[in-house]
Amino acid sequence: MSKILAIILFTIIGIFIGWFANELNQFAEGMKNDRAPQIQPVPNLSYRPIVIPKNNKIKLGEEYIADVRMTAIDINHPPIVILGKLDSLDFTPSGDTLEFDPKSEASVFKIIPKSTGIFSFDGQVLYNLGVTQNYFFHAEYTVTK
Repeated sequence: MSKILAIILFTIIGIFIGWFANELNQFAEGMKNDRAPQIQPVPNLSYRPIVIPKNNKIKLGEEYIADVRMTAIDINHPPIVILGKLDSLDFTPSGDTLEFDPKSEASVFKIIPKSTGIFSFDGQVLYNLGVTQNYFFHAEYTVTK
């Protein structure tokens, strides 16, 4: 009985070793012929711009500060943030671009308002990982006395 079990066990091991050797051989042949498996550099992630104000309500003369960030950001490919006017059908760039700060990993919007009221700013985030994608955002803040 033990001889039969030993024969079955060695047969299974032999089949596995043969299969594994065949797989290694196919992989090596593919490497020789430049048919190596292609590794995708970027997984299929969902990206979204977010605006994080330091404070939504400020007093006249105080500085309004907000971080404009992309979620799931790749530090090797920082986004470009362009300010402009966003309406329901179109985005019109103003020509102002926010500088990306690698230390905070954000493009920071700063302004010192000259009057009280409710203010807003719009923008477009260009994110390029081989193909440029556009994302739009809108943010508001209130200035009080």
